[in-house]
Amino acid sequence: MSRRSSRLMSGGYYHSDEESDSSSVTNISYREIPVKVFKKKAGTRKPSSRTSSRANSNASSPVQQSPVPAGQFDANTSLSSRVKKACGLSILLLLLVLLCIWFLLPLLTSFVSHMRVAKTPSLTKPESRPVVHATSPPPPPQPNTMHHSPVVERDVLKGSGADFGRPMADKMADFALETQGASVISTRCSETYHIRSACVTLFGFPLWYPSESPRTVIQGYPVLLPGKCWAFNGVQGTLVISLSHPVRITHVTLDHLPRYNSPTGRIDSAPKDFEVYGTKSDTQEGTLLGTFTYNENGESTQMFQLPNPSDEVYRFVELHVLSNWGHVEYTCLYRFRVHGKIATT
Repeated sequence: MSRRSSRLMSGGYYHSDEESDSSSVTNISYREIPVKVFKKKAGTRKPSSRTSSRANSNASSPVQQSPVPAGQFDANTSLSSRVKKACGLSILLLLLVLLCIWFLLPLLTSFVSHMRVAKTPSLTKPESRPVVHATSPPPPPQPNTMHHSPVVERDVLKGSGADFGRPMADKMADFALETQGASVISTRCSETYHIRSACVTLFGFPLWYPSESPRTVIQGYPVLLPGKCWAFNGVQGTLVISLSHPVRITHVTLDHLPRYNSPTGRIDSAPKDFEVYGTKSDTQEGTLLGTFTYNENGESTQMFQLPNPSDEVYRFVELHVLSNWGHVEYTCLYRFRVHGKIATT
C-alpha cells in the first residue's frame, strides 16, 4: 500500500487513472495551479498564509480591519500639507506686519507731533477787531487838521505793540536752525535717554521706545511743549552743530520750558552751567567761547553774549552741559541758537 499525503491529495497532486487498476498503478500528476498575486496596497497588511493555524484564526475572527483606500490616504496627506503651508504663510505674514509697524511707527509719531505743533499757533486768540455792520451808515468825514496826529500815534503804538514781549533772540538770525541749513553731528552727541516704559511691545518684549533725537534742539518749534525736547542721560552731555553759514559768533541763546507750563511746576531737568566751543572744522579742537549759567527763575528764552567776541569765523559749535537744576536721571534741551554775522569772503 502506497503512502499518500492528505494535504497533497486535497491539492490534486495525485491523479489515478480509472481504466487502470488503482491498486496496482499509481500516476503522479505535476499539475500547477497559477495563483494571481495582488499588489500590496498602502495601509493594508496581507495576512500570511504560510501556516494553516494563522489562516484559520483570521477566518474565525468576526471583525476584520478594513483596508484604507489609496484615494483617502492621498487626500489626508494633501490636507496636512495644506495646513502646514497655511500655518507657514500666516507666521510669515505676521512677521511682515510687525516689521512694518517697527519701521512706520516712529514716522507716524513724529508726523503727529509735527501736526500738533503746527496746530498750536492757530489756537491763539486772534486780535479783536470792531465789527462793522452793512446797514450802519459810514462815519462822517473829519477835518484834516484833527486827523493826522491820531493816525501817527496809532502807527507808533502798533509798531511798539508788535515787538512788545518778544525776546531779543527772536529779532536776530539763528545760524543753528535746521530749516536754514544747519545740522546735528549725531556721532559726536551724547546718548539719547529712553524712557523705561516701551510704547510698542510684543509678548512682553519691548520693540520701540518713544524719544526725541538731537535734531529737536535745532528745529525751531515756535511753541515749547512739555516733553518735546532732546534728553540725554545724566547731568552732563554734548551737542555738536554744523552751522548753516560760516559765522563770527557774538551771542548764543538757550530755551527751556517755562515753569508755568511744567506739570510739576519745576524745571529740574533744565541745564544750569554750560560751555560753548567754536571750531573751524570737525577735526580740529574747539576754542572756548564762554561759560554761562541758565537761570531757572528767569525767562524761558535767555540770551548770552560772548565775553570776548573775536573776528574768528567758525563753522561748528559744541555745547557742553556741565550740570542741571537737580534732575539726576536726565537733562533736557529744548532749543539752542547761535547768533552773529556771516563772514564776508
